Amino acid sequence: MFGDTVLTVAPVVSSPVQNLWYMSPLVPTLLAMYMLRMPGVYTNYGICGDREPIGRVVDVMTVDDQPVQIRRAVDAVWMSAEKGETLCEGDQMRTRFRSRARIRVAAPSGRPIDIVLGVNARVRTIGNWGGGQQKSAEPAVLDVVHGVVRLRGETGNADPSGIQYVRTGPTVCAFHGGEALANWDPFKREANFVVQSGRVECSFPDSTYTIHPGSRLEIVRGEPVPVEPVSSLILRTFEGATEMD
Repeated sequence: MFGDTVLTVAPVVSSPVQNLWYMSPLVPTLLAMYMLRMPGVYTNYGICGDREPIGRVVDVMTVDDQPVQIRRAVDAVWMSAEKGETLCEGDQMRTRFRSRARIRVAAPSGRPIDIVLGVNARVRTIGNWGGGQQKSAEPAVLDVVHGVVRLRGETGNADPSGIQYVRTGPTVCAFHGGEALANWDPFKREANFVVQSGRVECSFPDSTYTIHPGSRLEIVRGEPVPVEPVSSLILRTFEGATEMD
């Protein structure tokens, strides 16, 4: 009964993609790399890639489902921030009206600086910034996009490599340790620096202001207002915005 059976071997027809998949062992690897860069997946993987690691999240406080959120520079989606996450160059963090966050960054010297994000605050970590009123790029690693932040670091540091630069709108100020509050309102184009200890230096085209403990500097549309003593009302307002249990 098998004498008249003819066995025909036909070529296997497949798509170029299928052929590439079987021919190249790199394709699964490339696909996995692509998936890791998708929103939510890449974020949780916690790798900066070719971006500079700036700091990490050391504490979060959320109330009534108002989360602390992070948006990676490679993503367009805001995700819930978790304690211990690494912050890379270009990443953004934000809080709501009933949430807070604490991040820790290091100046070029490696000295740690704690930054508390107040209510409804938003910051961006950046590696270098230059242009505008600055004549050269400054190593500003914190851009206050909106709201109040508190900076805490070592005092008595004369080493320029230990300076932390903070941008509020068009102005970049140097934080020399101690404790200071920075507030930026992008709608009014107004910034406030309140220094409790240490000092902050803000440079402008025609002048440089040094803010000493117990003083504040108001910056309106890029122009400095003379340094004034800190009123208890202003201090309580700023401190209340950045309190964490």
